[in-house]
Amino acid sequence: MLVVTVPDYEVTTRDGLDYVEIPDGQLLLIPDMPMVPYYATSVDYAMGYEVTDVVLTERSGLATATGLNLPTVSMDRGGDGSENLETLSGSADSEWYPDEEYRWQIIENPDGNTTLLIMMYPFYYNSLTTDVKFYKNYKFEINYTISNVEIAALTTDKDVYPEGGDVLVNLWLNNSGDAQDVLVDAVVKAGGSGEVIDGLLLRTLKGFEGIASFSPRWNSDGIEPGYYFVEVTLKDTSGNMLDRKTEMFRLGISSGEIASFTATPECFDIGDWVEIEMVFENNGTVNINGTAIIRVLNSTGDVVDEFRHNVTDLTPSGSVSFSDEWDTSEAEAGSSYNIIGYVLYDSKSTDPATVAVRNTIVGDLNGDGEITTADAVIALELAASGEWDAAADVDCDGQITSLDVLMILQAACGSIEL
Repeated sequence: MLVVTVPDYEVTTRDGLDYVEIPDGQLLLIPDMPMVPYYATSVDYAMGYEVTDVVLTERSGLATATGLNLPTVSMDRGGDGSENLETLSGSADSEWYPDEEYRWQIIENPDGNTTLLIMMYPFYYNSLTTDVKFYKNYKFEINYTISNVEIAALTTDKDVYPEGGDVLVNLWLNNSGDAQDVLVDAVVKAGGSGEVIDGLLLRTLKGFEGIASFSPRWNSDGIEPGYYFVEVTLKDTSGNMLDRKTEMFRLGISSGEIASFTATPECFDIGDWVEIEMVFENNGTVNINGTAIIRVLNSTGDVVDEFRHNVTDLTPSGSVSFSDEWDTSEAEAGSSYNIIGYVLYDSKSTDPATVAVRNTIVGDLNGDGEITTADAVIALELAASGEWDAAADVDCDGQITSLDVLMILQAACGSIEL
């Protein structure tokens, strides 16, 4: 028997609305419904224990109130990004909300143990009358089985599959106890709703003991892209659950890359506008939504400017380009900058693309911020090798010659200014 005492609710009034909370509780955020609190508790179970049912046997400690003006949950966002909350107009489908007493679910932990989560709805609100009902005390009967039969492992051969591809499921079972008949039921369910999409395996193992394995294959032809999971349930001949596991996978490959990334000019004068172009390409099989980000970093890695763009429903094989201009008016003379671009989508990021740009001080070839005889020596080496550097091409004739070397040497001696 599990006994739960719910802490008394608290009311805070702001702008004519009453916000109700339960200490250590949560808020039930259902669009267009009153914002009411709920309370949850959990129980951990060791491997081998399987919860089969949770029954509410007693609910007591009823307290009532009236005159509360609860806000309505709205998914519309205000200009500052906050939720817009409005009073409920009395158009709710049922007189009292919520219309459930409790619900429960099992959370499978990485160590093989499980956690039973029970969510109680002790606070009820009538939007038509502003009446409140609050139940403080709960008693639950938890039914479970202890089994030596377990799902030792459940995997798919891939995490992501193209639409229409075959999903190979690998299932291993183990019975460390006496032989018994075991019903194996495997289905494919939709990730969001939990709706059964297809059956995968249904078999009775007579006198099962030791180890058994199965590798059923599911053809996803005609199934919409999205997240799905394989659910395997083991039961005895009386219908008691012995074990259950799930394994998530995705149909539809979400993949994109930066096809091109440029910044011009790469050598700029202070005050120039550097034009940045980025092309993002969808090389997957499903539409992509995300955010393209372009950042300008100084020599210490600090962000000096940033540009963001939305990527909306970019179709497979499609591409989208973004153009931005960076104002270099506040750039540091003689400094280099890295401009990086990437796209965030589907909880991941593309590999970043990088272009280096710099402010060129004509004659300063070693980048120390001043023109010295050392720069003239570098210019002489460039002239001899036929290489080119914008900072060394003083007369702007497209080549490094002895004249450029001479002018840099004169500037180093203070005879001329470049």
